[in-house]
Order: sequence, then structure tokens, then C-alpha cells
Amino acid sequence: MRKLYFLVLFLTYFASLLNAQYATVRGRVIDKQSKESLVGVNVVIKGTTIGVSTDIDGFYEFKVPAGKHTLVCSYVGYNQQTAFIEVFGGRTYTQNFQIEESTQLLSDVQVVATKVTNTQSAVILEVKEAKQVVSGISKQQIALSQDNNAAQVMQRIPGITIVDGRFVLIRGLNERYNNVIINNTLAPSTEVDRRTFSFDLIPSGALDRMLIFKSATPELPADMAGGIIKVYTNNTVESNFDQIQYGIGYRTQTTFQPFYRSKGSSTDFLGFDTYRRLPADFPSTDRFESLPTLSPDRARFAHLLPNNFTTQEYVAAPDFSIGYTLGRVVNNGKNQFSNITAFSISQSYVHATRSFNRFLEYDTTRPNEVLPRFEFIDNIYEKNNRLSLMSNFSWLRGSKFKIQWSNLFNQIGENETNIRVGEDYIQDIGLRRHYLLGYRSRTIYITQGEVDYHLDDHQTLNLTVGFNLLNESEPDLRRFRTFLPNNSSDGKYVMITPPSSNLFDASRYFGSLFEVSSSQALNYVYKWNKPGFFQALKAGVFSDVKIRTFDSRYFSYLIPGSIPSDRKAELERLPLDQIFSNENVNPANGFVLREGTRPVDSYDASNLLTASYIGVNSEYRRFNFDYGFRYEYNIQRLDGYQGLVPVRVNNPFGNFLPMLNISYYLNEKSQLRLAYARTVNRPEFRELAPFLFYDYKLDANKVGEPGLKNAVIDNFDFRYEYYPRLGEVISIAAFYKYFDNPIEQRNIVTSELPQFTFINADYARNYGLELEFRKSLKNVVSNPILERFSFNINASYIYSIVDLGVQASAQTRVRPLQGQSPYIFNAITAYTNEKRREIISLAYNIFGERLFAIGDLNFPDIYELPRHSIDLTVSKSFKKYQIKFGIQDLLNFKYRFYQDTDRNGSPYDALDRNIFSFRRGTLINLQFTYDLR
Repeated sequence: MRKLYFLVLFLTYFASLLNAQYATVRGRVIDKQSKESLVGVNVVIKGTTIGVSTDIDGFYEFKVPAGKHTLVCSYVGYNQQTAFIEVFGGRTYTQNFQIEESTQLLSDVQVVATKVTNTQSAVILEVKEAKQVVSGISKQQIALSQDNNAAQVMQRIPGITIVDGRFVLIRGLNERYNNVIINNTLAPSTEVDRRTFSFDLIPSGALDRMLIFKSATPELPADMAGGIIKVYTNNTVESNFDQIQYGIGYRTQTTFQPFYRSKGSSTDFLGFDTYRRLPADFPSTDRFESLPTLSPDRARFAHLLPNNFTTQEYVAAPDFSIGYTLGRVVNNGKNQFSNITAFSISQSYVHATRSFNRFLEYDTTRPNEVLPRFEFIDNIYEKNNRLSLMSNFSWLRGSKFKIQWSNLFNQIGENETNIRVGEDYIQDIGLRRHYLLGYRSRTIYITQGEVDYHLDDHQTLNLTVGFNLLNESEPDLRRFRTFLPNNSSDGKYVMITPPSSNLFDASRYFGSLFEVSSSQALNYVYKWNKPGFFQALKAGVFSDVKIRTFDSRYFSYLIPGSIPSDRKAELERLPLDQIFSNENVNPANGFVLREGTRPVDSYDASNLLTASYIGVNSEYRRFNFDYGFRYEYNIQRLDGYQGLVPVRVNNPFGNFLPMLNISYYLNEKSQLRLAYARTVNRPEFRELAPFLFYDYKLDANKVGEPGLKNAVIDNFDFRYEYYPRLGEVISIAAFYKYFDNPIEQRNIVTSELPQFTFINADYARNYGLELEFRKSLKNVVSNPILERFSFNINASYIYSIVDLGVQASAQTRVRPLQGQSPYIFNAITAYTNEKRREIISLAYNIFGERLFAIGDLNFPDIYELPRHSIDLTVSKSFKKYQIKFGIQDLLNFKYRFYQDTDRNGSPYDALDRNIFSFRRGTLINLQFTYDLR
């Protein structure tokens, strides 16, 4: 106890010594003529980097070493001002500045500047000045985390939940209720089976800032019941630079461990395949299936497919990323031309061991017994390659004219091997070993051109044109099942061969999706620029057209009935590298390849959205009103098949959508917001298409429903915001949403497998609270070490309920919305030493249990349980280079999915069972960035 007392006494004395070496300098900067406060003015000690920028009210305050100093006060467009001060440690001094605009004629040189948008202070200021409910995150804050992509970044924003490491839920709502805009252009859906955007495609280094609009305004698309995610990539630079980046990563349980995958192509490292695809001379479905089963031509075509059913063992190399970024700026009189281009290539490995179980229906007459249906262990090996290119151009002519052209290209290759081993207690034929050998490549290109033109001091015109391309290929997805007979004496596994072609036995699947979309927007703003009720008038038109083509084919190897039983047994016991070789695929005494493709396995779809809007911004005393309406007319078409019957979907639908945002300014630092909007939610192509897909990971089928209708949502928001200082915010928000005809997933009782489809439920409600707290200890505590700490905490509590109506046969009628977490908590604490250019940050995240899969009479609901996540980041900058060390997912906490066996809405009871669980490993990263200039 005495040692502890002396330790505390010593630390207190040491802290007081440190404090005695520094003085506090504070003051305010105003315009000399108007006497208005100036925000963002730099006040620094001459010859050093010690200083700050003024806050929203023009105040500044910072610590300076004891001694004599010259303070320099500078601001773009104003004359620089200096002041001499002598300070003594432990005291506080006041130094105010009144600066005046520069009167120097700039006839030969025009200063062209762009607004700084990527700092934490700039984003908070943008949120404060917005007319709707907004949350955001800046490039500066992103640097404090170990986040590698936009999905990881977004989990730091209030009300955000990340699913599968790449998809985003806002306020607990399914990703279908979100809309994504990248550089003011609607982004494409990146997934075949649902409407969502894969945010892991955007590297965190390419981000300028991200904003989440949680209430609507007339100029934003109305399909946003959850919110609109606006992603801004880096667009302008202040000076020329060249950087190279190199990163290396070690993942526990993967790196330097055995790793299995099937043979690939020489271009896999670039994210696309040249080996697995169907050969160009392979016949069409009609021609192939018109051939007799025992035709030599059928065998000849089958021999065109590579014999690729084995896995090869490798040693997983460390993850790596290599990048090069350049920035160029040219000033020519009134003109400024700039470009930022970033190229990167990366590779990563993940090995996870996943338990996968299913149980028989719980018998209430035997209350303590839950019998297993099957028990498997999945060894999952994932190898991802990515090539990314971002190139953004801008041309500024004075302060009235700006043109931007943004480009984002991603080429992604995902190689997956899943070897499933275990027992099926119903089909008790022996130890099972199932395989999935797959590869998926995606090409995503997003480009957008934007023109901003200030006609005069009152009028602004904005024109935006965007184009998106998505090309996805899944060549030769092989799924097959084997078993070791209970009475086996030779230890040979037996291939399960189907009586007809299907998606999971001796199967080869080839899928492709091609989608293009184009959007155009014209926006006009008139500002009165004087006190009065009317402040601004907004009007515009918008159109977006999307065209998609989806095709798939699948085949299975069958043994004809003419093959003798002993030969059949011999074929089914052959090793995997021989079983489907050319000599064993022949009509005389081997396998035949049969195609199971039906018309339902392809569809064509299009969507045309046109919209117009008008909005007004008004002020009355302390109130600000932003109100108007948006009219959207949408035509959705799909041509496909339901079985052999043609299906044509033609859904024209018009919506008149009123919107209102009210702000009440309590004082200069705090305000209240109240918002109402009516929004819509439309079915996605895949939800309409009656195409059946087998999900190997869930051992379940998924199929669309052509009869889905649009949903209409009424949204209410209330938020209190307090801004203590520049870069800081404390806010608390409440929200309520009512859904009419919400689109929800349902489970159809078919056979031994779950089968998921979609329905329009009767109604749903979603409401909750959000809290955000961003605070720095700078100028709060006197200790120069403690004042370098900052905190960012946000939390959400959410409740939802959906009533499926009379359609809810064989499943729970009233339940929470799928994917909704009842609570979300994020916290980041950072230590920043600006003088030594060091940053240390610790980030924590947890979410509440959420409904993962909908159950029925045979299969209870499945919940994903809470998971703790901690990331550590340490960075050190030098004159020419930066070193960043990080540990991602420090706890390596298990992903857990449990079924609600007793169907009481809670997955925590003694009878509830683990359906699957796994760990992905802790990732340790080291990244180097070097400035070449």
C-alpha cells in the first residue's frame, strides 16, 4: 500500500512538472470590418508546427512552451498578422486578432482553392450545417483505425451494422432499404441474389469522407428507408506528390499453415479466370441435350471440361498489398487542373474451421432432448486477389466553374474451397466428405462526370452523368458429396451419383451476370443571400436506367442404367483425380455428362426510374425549414420462367413523396432537428426472378417471387445536437418508421432442405435511439500528455416488429425484422502527438443478437450472437515516410449462430443449439508509405 502511495505521489509530481513547462494561449479571431467570427483560421508559433485552427465561433486555444514566441495568424484571402508574446509555464494568456481582407490586386496570379472536406472538423461542420439528419466519418478519423476498406470504416458510424464483413445495415434495417451513392452517382448492386453493395470493394485509402443521410430531402433518391450512404473518394490535391505503399499481413491460424485449393489459371492473381470457363465451342443447352445419352459427341464435348476435382496443398503466404498514388496540380491563372490516381494490387488468405449442425424438430413431450440431424466440420479456405484503380480529375475555373470526372475500377477474384466432413444421422451411410470448389470474378467500373456552374451570386446549376458496369462470372463451381461406408474395408470414399442432374451431386455450375446502368441529374439552386423567410429554392430532374442479363448452366455426371453394378461400384470408388477423367467419361462403360439447365435458370431485367423534385429552404427567427416533394415514376420489367411457363413482370408505379426537415437553433452551439419523409422500397431483380439457387454454406435453396409489390414507408426523426468546439459533437436521436407492404424473407416447407423466398408482409415498425459523443481532451485538462487523447463513442438501441399476416403459414407471424440488432456500440480512443507525428488508437465494436435466417415448422429461427471486436493501430510519420502497425480483431472472438429451439424469441436458453460457429483469426499488419518527392 505504501509503494502505491509513493507511486501516485511521484506521478502527480511528475505531471505537475510537465504542466509547469507549458503555458496556455487563447483568443479569438474576427473580421476587422464585419466583426464576424472566422472559422478555420490558422494560429501557429512561427517556425514550428505548434498551433491550431479556430473553431466554429472563432476561438482558439493551445499549449505553448515557456519562453518568447511570435504568433502567426493566417487565413486564405486575408492579410497575415503576427503578435509577439512572452509566456511563463503554468499561466494562461489571451491574444486576440482582428484581420482584414487582402486588397492586393491579383491580376497575374489567381488563387484557386478547394474546400477542405476530409478532416474530422470539416465533416462535423458539414453535418451541423446540413438540413437533414446526417452522420459521417472523415479521412482523418479513418487513419486512426486499422480499417482496410469502406465496410470496416462504416462500423464506426452511429446506427451502422456490418454483415459478412462487407454489407451494411442502417438502424437495424436490411441492406435492401439502403441506397448507395458514389461521388453523386447511384452505385450498382454488387450481388447476384440480393440488392446490396459490397463496401469491401472500396479501399479505405481512397476515401475522402463518408456521410450517412438518415432523413430524406427532395433532391435525394426516395428508395432510402434505412438511409443513403454517400461515399466521396479523393478528388483534388493541393500539391504534386508521389507515394508508394507496401503492406504485409500475418493472420493467425492461416499464414504459413497448410492451405488447399483446386487448380486455377495463370491470371488468378489479377482477379480473373482463363482456365475454368466453358470453352467457346461448347454447345448450347438445346444442342447438348438433344444429343442421345450414349452419343460419342456428348462424351467429346464433356472432354472439353478440365478434370479439376482435386485440391492441392500449399502453404499460405502472408497477405500483401502494393500501391502507388500520385497527385498532380497545375495552376494557370484562373484555372486549376488536378488529378489523383491510385493503383493497388493485393492478395489475402483466410482459413476457418466452421462447425455446421442441424437438428431434428424439437419434441415438447421430451423436454430435455434435442436430437442432431447432422454434424459437420467445414474447413474453409478463401484466397482473394484484388486489383483496384482510382483516377479522379478536376478542373476549377475561378470560384464559379468546376468540372470533375471520377473513375473507380475493381477487379476481384475470390477462390473458395470448402471441405465438409461429418455424419448425417438420418441418411446413415457412413462418414461423409462433401466438397465445394469455386471461383468468382467480378469487374466493377463506376464513372461519373459532374459540372458545377455558378450563374451569378444567386444561382447554381449542377449536371451529373454517371455510368456503371458490373460483370460477374462464376465459372465451374464444383459441388459433390462422398461417403465412407460403415462397413468399408479399403478406406475408399464413394462418390454419390445422382439419378438426374442437380446442383449438389457430381455437379458443375457456370453462372454469369452482366449489368449496365446510366444516370443523369440536373439540379438548380437559387439563393436569396439576404435575411428573410425564403432562403433557397431547389429544383431538379433525375433519371436512371438499369439493364441486367443473368445466365446459368449446370451439369452432373451420371452413371447410365446400362452400366453393370460392379462397374458402377468401381467408378464411384475411384480417386478424385481419376473419377471424371476422359477415360472414365464415355458412353460405353463410364459416366455421362447431363445438363439440368432449365429456362428458369436465366432471366433478363430492366428498370427505368424518372424523378422530379422541388424544395424550399426558409428561415423564421431561430427556425429553419427545408421542405418539398419528390415525384418518382418507376417501370420495372423482368422476363423469365417459372418452371416451363414464361413469366413477365411489368411494374409501373408512381409515388408522390412529401418531405420536411425542421431545425431549431437553441444557440450557436446546439440545435434541435425534426424530420418527416415518405419513402419507397422496390423489389430487386433477383427477388422477382423465380430462379432457384442452392446455397452450399447454408445447405438451403433460394428462389424469387414474381408477385412482389413496392413497399411504402413513413419516416420520423428527432435529434438534439451540441457542438462544444470545432471537431466535437454530442448528439442524441430518436426515430420511428412504419412500413406498408415491407418485403421480407420467408421459409417454404418443401423437403429436408430449407427453401427461402420473399413476400410482402402486412406491416412493420422500427424505432430506436442513437447517441454520439466525440470529444478531445485538448484544452480540457492541463496535463500535456492527457490532452492528446480524444474519444469517439456511439451507441444505438433499436426495436422492430414485422407482421407477416395470414401468409405466415408454418412460421412465426410476428417477429423482429431480419438482420436487426437490438443494440450497437462503437468506441475509439486515440492518442495523437502532433509534434512527434505519432498516433495510437484503440477501437471497439459490439452488436446485439440479430435474426440471421427465418425458420418454419421444421427449422427454427437462427440468430447471430453478439461478438466483441478490438482493433489496435500505431502509426509514426517521418519526413518522407510513414509506418503503420495494426492488429485487427485482437480478441479473435468466435462468430456464433444459434437456433431458437424452443421458439421463444431468444437464442440463449439451455435448449438452443449451435448451428455454426467459427473464428477467422487475428490479422497483424505492417504498412509502409514512402513519399517519392
